Amino acid sequence: MPIMSYRLQNPGHPGGYVLRNVIEPRDLTVMDAASLLDVPRQALFDFLNEKVPLTAELAFRIETVFGIEMETLMDMQTQFDIAEARKQFQPLRTELAAKARAPMPGSAQQPADIPMRTVVRRSSALA
Repeated sequence: MPIMSYRLQNPGHPGGYVLRNVIEPRDLTVMDAASLLDVPRQALFDFLNEKVPLTAELAFRIETVFGIEMETLMDMQTQFDIAEARKQFQPLRTELAAKARAPMPGSAQQPADIPMRTVVRRSSALA
């Protein structure tokens, strides 16, 4: 069976998801939600407004109070972080790829017919 993989180009921050799908439909204020979660209002505000990443502790609290599995929330944060890193480090990708193709100083040049190593990606479908 082939490995299935996908990549979201612009995955959403989990804070926006929680705001739109949990807080707003319940007509909660940030203060009310922070009280239910037993976290500082400012910390929840920053998360909901996508200023800070989701922590495992906050994911656990959201799961306990609102029923959204923390694995789902943490996966959202991971996908968001990966997409942001790819955007931020895109210039580095070109530089490193060129460097990897160049022969190392003092070593014999690699024959052109030796293929570059491929990257094997773990699929969430296998988990």
